This record gives sequence, C-alpha cells and structure tokens, in this order.
Amino acid sequence: MKRTIVILMILLGCTTLGAQETIAKFKYEDAEKAFVAGNYQECIDNLDEVEKLLGKTAPNILHLKILAQHKLIEKKPLESFKKLQALHNDCATYLRDYDISGLEEKYRDVYEVQEGIKDYPKTLAEYTATLEKQKQEIKAIFEDYLNAIGGRQALGAVKSMFINGNKFINGHQSYFEEKHTATQVSHATYFVQKRNKKKLMFKMVSTQDTTFIVDSEGQKTIYGSEGSNPIKNYLFPEMYLTDQLDNPDFEFDLSKEENLITINIIYRNDEMGKLYSSSRSYDASTHLLKSVTTLSHPKTNTISASRSNGYSQIILADYKRVEGIYRPFKKTVFIKGGDEVQNGIADIGRSQESITKEKQTVSLSYGSIKSKTGQNSPSTTPKNSGPKKNSVIKEEYAIREILINQNVGPSDFEP
Repeated sequence: MKRTIVILMILLGCTTLGAQETIAKFKYEDAEKAFVAGNYQECIDNLDEVEKLLGKTAPNILHLKILAQHKLIEKKPLESFKKLQALHNDCATYLRDYDISGLEEKYRDVYEVQEGIKDYPKTLAEYTATLEKQKQEIKAIFEDYLNAIGGRQALGAVKSMFINGNKFINGHQSYFEEKHTATQVSHATYFVQKRNKKKLMFKMVSTQDTTFIVDSEGQKTIYGSEGSNPIKNYLFPEMYLTDQLDNPDFEFDLSKEENLITINIIYRNDEMGKLYSSSRSYDASTHLLKSVTTLSHPKTNTISASRSNGYSQIILADYKRVEGIYRPFKKTVFIKGGDEVQNGIADIGRSQESITKEKQTVSLSYGSIKSKTGQNSPSTTPKNSGPKKNSVIKEEYAIREILINQNVGPSDFEP
C-alpha cells in the first residue's frame, strides 16, 4: 500500500512538473512575441514567470531578457536604478555561466550590451550623483533658452502678449488672435472668418483651472480641468519648469542627437488619473526652442504615443525680436487623435454655411477640438466626412504681429 502511494505521488509530481514546463514554454513564446512587438516590459514580465515556473533560468531565457532590458535602458538610462542594476547583474551572470560552444552569437550579443552600459552607474551612490548632474544640465539648458529669447529680466516684464495672423488648415484660411497673460496664467484664442469683418467663429479660453469654448452665438461649453497639462498656459514654460526639477510629481530626462537637445518631461496627476508627457527640443547652437511634442493618456506606468488620448507636435521657426524678446513667427502643428478629435479639427476654418447645422458639444483637448453629440456647438462635420481615425491634421500659423503688454484685458477671458 505504501509503495502504491509513493508511486502515485511520483506520477503526480511528474504530471505537475510537465504541466509547468508546458506553461513555461507558452510564456516564453509570449515573451518572444512581445519583444518583436516592441513591448519590452511585457517581454520581461513573461520571462520572469518562466523562470518562476521552472525554478531556474536558462541561456535563451536570460539572453532574451537582457535584450529587452537593454531596449528599455536605451530609451531612459536613468529612469530606474533597480532596472539598471538588474541589467548589470544579468549581463555578468550570462557572461560568467554561459561561455558554451554553440552559444557564441548570443554570448556576443550580451557582451556588446555590457560594453554599451559599462559607463552607466553601478551603485546607488553613482546613480544619485548622475541624476544630480543631469538635473543641473537640464537647468542650464532651460537657462540657455531663456537667455536666448531675452533673459529673465526682460521676460519678467512681460505681463501680457497679443498675437495675430493667419491660420491654414484643410485648404481653408482664417484669421486668429491670441491673448495671453502671465498673471492669470491663461490664454484666449479667437478664430474669425476675415480680418476686415472679424466674424467670430469661436472663442477658446483656458486657465489653470478650466477650459471653455464660446461659439458664434454666444453659447458656452465647459470642457473641464486643465490639471493634466500643468505648463500649457505659461507664456514662458521654462521659467516654471526650472522650479519643478525637484518636484516629485515631475520626471525629467535628457537626450542629445546631432544638433538637437531634447528634454523629456512626465507629469503625474493622481487626482485626475492622467499622465502628461512632453518633449521640448532645442537647437544646440542657438538654444532656441524648435519643437514641442505632447502626449496625454490615462495614468499608467507606460508612456506610449500609440496608447495616448491625444498627440500633438508643434514646430517653431522664424524667430524675430519683439520689444527685447525673441518669438517664433511661424508655427506648424500636427495633431493626431481618434475620429471625434479629427472631425472636430477638420471644421476649423470652414464657413458656417458649409457645415451641417447639427448641434453637438465641442470641447478643447490640448489645442485641438473634440466633438461629441450634444448641444451648443459652432459646427459639425457631416457623417462619414473628415479625416480617418489616427490620421494627422496639419495646421499652419503665419504670425503677422506680436504686441507686448497691449490689447489684453480681463474681459478677454470671460464668456
């Protein structure tokens, strides 16, 4: 009887082990698929489960994990000391344990990864010191930009800014006015059909607390809080960002490519459950801001353009001196979003007569228009018209005039 029980236990153990090995095989295949798709953290998570199921690692498992870890580190070398330390340790383990005939190609891969990260911090003290050095470098880049456009003293004297010019989108031209204030941290944008007639198409007002739109009939639609984008309404965001380098709600990292310096910023808003991320790129020679890329998305641990709620890129050019400061006189905006976002943007610049008079609610999302069926809208796009989902809208702004501390008053930011 005892012998029978022992045999049954052995058979049961073998069955369980076989099942674990089969599941581990499936998980490894999932990891391979995730790696090919560029989902590197998912790949690593699957490989961790494989090792747990098997109770050990193996050359193919550790090799794939190292490649996935390196892909993440390449993007953000200083994002996490824990991730960086894991890559250092895994490379050392592989090179120590798997110098085996037949694995020369994989061994070479890991060797090259180790060589590529050899100058990255290996201890927490080194990591902390590197972060501080990078923070000071980012601060210097912000200051170089502020000095290039006029200096803190001149910029601090700017209490308001009036901008006007022409906007081109989808083959249509319209006149626009922007009114910004430094004290209210807000801005208003007007789109009118023709400059000489100044026919209001709609007005957008955005403050640090909320955004609302007023259509040509005076109807107001409230969009909501602006908390997910903390720097949108600042006249000179770098003056604000310099003070946020030690703010735990912000993350900064730095990348350089040829004559371009890019600072990547992540802001987490726990109350709204959202992430705001922005990349600000500067010319390394002139220190002027060349482009701003913005993503907004639900609050997750992953920043991804493909998973974002909205994407926009602003290209700035043709800087000119205006009353002691330099401002861009040409702006090109690329906006990407779903059908609702795209169709709302597509209406801008069209005459009211050319747009179907179906009422809908219009809301503002990072400078774009988002439309939902409802009430009180200046316009709508006919069904099945407008850009397809995930297409990119291009807006071009030709600025004609910028006035400092003129033509802006409190009433501009009222309905």
